[in-house]
Amino acid sequence: MVGNANNGVAAGADGSLNIATAATVVGADNGAVTASAVGDNDFVTAATVVGRGNNGVAADAVGGNFANAAVVVGGDNTDVHAQRGHFNAAVVVGNDSTAFAGGETGDEGNRDLAIVVANNAQARAFNGNNDIAIARADGASAIAGPGDNIVDIQPPLFSLLVAALRGLFS
Repeated sequence: MVGNANNGVAAGADGSLNIATAATVVGADNGAVTASAVGDNDFVTAATVVGRGNNGVAADAVGGNFANAAVVVGGDNTDVHAQRGHFNAAVVVGNDSTAFAGGETGDEGNRDLAIVVANNAQARAFNGNNDIAIARADGASAIAGPGDNIVDIQPPLFSLLVAALRGLFS
């Protein structure tokens, strides 16, 4: 932890063979940044925050999990979680956004990726395998799950291509 007025920063492990559980904060006014591993065989669980006013950033591993990470760069982001499963990542770069990757209570998600590169946006990849949700514009909402092999990119990449072509030929 580096900075001022950080609170609720925690790293915990409960069970056997929990390795590399970390909560890292750089900045000020960050709260409830947690990384926890509960159960057997949890590896590389990390919650990282860089910026101001972030809260509810958590990476949770509950039983036999591997490489869950929640990362936030920006301010006033809430409920950024990577949990319950293997290789889940929730990443927010922006302000006032949310991201969730992995399994909700009682379910497991594997290789779920939720990315927000915008303000006032959300991305959820959950309760399945190989789900990807990417919100790349302010106010966008990308939802991938429940289910397997779901990809939701908002706005769609096709609209980006059309906009680029319009700009090129106008």
